[in-house]
Amino acid sequence: MTEPDRKLSKKAVIRGWAGTAAEILKWAFVAWLLWPIAELGKHRLSVGRVVAGICLFVVFAGKLFYDTLITEFVRQRRTSAKQDLVALLGMIGAMLLLAGIVAVMTGLLILQWQREAGAGMNP
Repeated sequence: MTEPDRKLSKKAVIRGWAGTAAEILKWAFVAWLLWPIAELGKHRLSVGRVVAGICLFVVFAGKLFYDTLITEFVRQRRTSAKQDLVALLGMIGAMLLLAGIVAVMTGLLILQWQREAGAGMNP
Protein backbone atom coordinates (compact mmCIF):
# COMPACT_ATOMS: atom_id res chain seq x y z
CA MET A 1 0.00 0.00 0.00
CA THR A 2 1.44 3.34 -1.00
CA GLU A 3 1.51 6.44 1.20
CA PRO A 4 -1.39 8.24 -0.59
CA ASP A 5 -3.52 5.09 -0.27
CA ARG A 6 -2.87 4.96 3.48
CA LYS A 7 -3.86 8.60 3.88
CA LEU A 8 -6.99 8.00 1.84
CA SER A 9 -8.01 5.00 3.91
CA LYS A 10 -7.38 6.94 7.15
CA LYS A 11 -9.64 9.72 5.88
CA ALA A 12 -12.36 7.18 5.06
CA VAL A 13 -12.12 5.69 8.56
CA ILE A 14 -12.27 9.14 10.15
CA ARG A 15 -15.33 10.02 8.03
CA GLY A 16 -17.01 6.80 9.14
CA TRP A 17 -16.38 7.51 12.82
CA ALA A 18 -17.44 11.14 12.40
CA GLY A 19 -20.75 10.00 10.92
CA THR A 20 -21.30 7.59 13.80
CA ALA A 21 -20.46 10.28 16.35
CA ALA A 22 -22.85 12.71 14.64
CA GLU A 23 -25.66 10.11 14.83
CA ILE A 24 -25.01 9.50 18.53
CA LEU A 25 -24.92 13.23 19.30
CA LYS A 26 -28.09 13.82 17.26
CA TRP A 27 -30.07 11.17 19.14
CA ALA A 28 -28.60 12.28 22.48
CA PHE A 29 -29.85 15.80 21.74
CA VAL A 30 -33.34 14.46 20.98
CA ALA A 31 -33.29 12.48 24.24
CA TRP A 32 -32.27 15.63 26.12
CA LEU A 33 -35.14 17.55 24.53
CA LEU A 34 -37.61 14.82 25.52
CA TRP A 35 -36.25 14.33 29.06
CA PRO A 36 -38.85 16.64 30.72
CA ILE A 37 -41.49 14.00 29.95
CA ALA A 38 -39.64 11.51 32.14
CA GLU A 39 -39.32 14.07 34.93
CA LEU A 40 -42.92 15.26 34.67
CA GLY A 41 -43.94 14.73 38.29
CA LYS A 42 -40.88 16.51 39.66
CA HIS A 43 -40.62 19.60 37.47
CA ARG A 44 -42.77 21.77 35.24
CA LEU A 45 -43.11 20.58 31.69
CA SER A 46 -41.24 22.65 29.11
CA VAL A 47 -43.77 22.29 26.30
CA GLY A 48 -41.68 24.03 23.64
CA ARG A 49 -38.71 21.83 24.36
CA VAL A 50 -40.81 18.65 24.26
CA VAL A 51 -42.52 19.67 21.02
CA ALA A 52 -39.14 20.39 19.42
CA GLY A 53 -37.92 16.98 20.61
CA ILE A 54 -40.95 15.22 19.16
CA CYS A 55 -40.58 17.01 15.84
CA LEU A 56 -36.89 16.15 15.60
CA PHE A 57 -37.63 12.56 16.62
CA VAL A 58 -40.16 12.22 13.79
CA VAL A 59 -37.77 13.76 11.26
CA PHE A 60 -34.75 11.71 12.35
CA ALA A 61 -36.76 8.48 12.59
CA GLY A 62 -38.15 9.09 9.11
CA LYS A 63 -34.70 9.73 7.69
CA LEU A 64 -33.36 6.61 9.41
CA PHE A 65 -36.26 4.59 8.01
CA TYR A 66 -35.66 5.99 4.53
CA ASP A 67 -31.90 5.44 4.67
CA THR A 68 -32.11 1.87 5.92
CA LEU A 69 -35.15 0.42 4.19
CA ILE A 70 -36.39 2.54 1.32
CA THR A 71 -32.99 3.26 -0.24
CA GLU A 72 -32.17 -0.45 -0.45
CA PHE A 73 -35.59 -1.21 -1.93
CA VAL A 74 -35.21 1.52 -4.56
CA ARG A 75 -31.72 0.35 -5.54
CA GLN A 76 -33.01 -3.15 -6.27
CA ARG A 77 -35.52 -2.11 -8.94
CA ARG A 78 -35.88 0.40 -11.71
CA THR A 79 -38.81 2.79 -11.63
CA SER A 80 -40.08 5.70 -13.62
CA ALA A 81 -40.02 9.28 -12.42
CA LYS A 82 -43.80 9.21 -11.90
CA GLN A 83 -43.59 6.12 -9.67
CA ASP A 84 -40.82 7.71 -7.64
CA LEU A 85 -42.88 10.90 -7.24
CA VAL A 86 -45.94 8.95 -6.08
CA ALA A 87 -43.80 6.97 -3.63
CA LEU A 88 -42.23 10.19 -2.30
CA LEU A 89 -45.62 11.86 -1.87
CA GLY A 90 -46.92 8.74 -0.13
CA MET A 91 -44.00 8.75 2.30
CA ILE A 92 -44.45 12.46 2.98
CA GLY A 93 -48.16 11.90 3.59
CA ALA A 94 -47.47 9.01 5.95
CA MET A 95 -44.89 11.05 7.89
CA LEU A 96 -47.29 14.01 8.14
CA LEU A 97 -50.03 11.68 9.37
CA LEU A 98 -47.66 10.20 11.96
CA ALA A 99 -46.52 13.67 13.07
CA GLY A 100 -50.15 14.79 13.36
CA ILE A 101 -51.07 11.77 15.45
CA VAL A 102 -48.08 12.33 17.74
CA ALA A 103 -48.92 16.03 18.10
CA VAL A 104 -52.58 15.36 18.89
CA MET A 105 -51.73 12.60 21.38
CA THR A 106 -49.13 14.80 23.05
CA GLY A 107 -51.62 17.66 23.29
CA LEU A 108 -54.27 15.38 24.79
CA LEU A 109 -51.76 13.99 27.27
CA ILE A 110 -50.66 17.47 28.36
CA LEU A 111 -54.30 18.54 28.65
CA GLN A 112 -55.05 15.52 30.81
CA TRP A 113 -52.04 16.24 33.05
CA GLN A 114 -53.13 19.86 33.44
CA ARG A 115 -56.66 18.77 34.38
CA GLU A 116 -55.31 16.32 36.94
CA ALA A 117 -52.99 18.96 38.37
CA GLY A 118 -55.86 21.46 38.53
CA ALA A 119 -58.19 18.93 40.20
CA GLY A 120 -55.54 18.19 42.82
CA MET A 121 -55.22 21.87 43.75
CA ASN A 122 -58.92 22.37 44.42
CA PRO A 123 -59.97 20.76 47.72
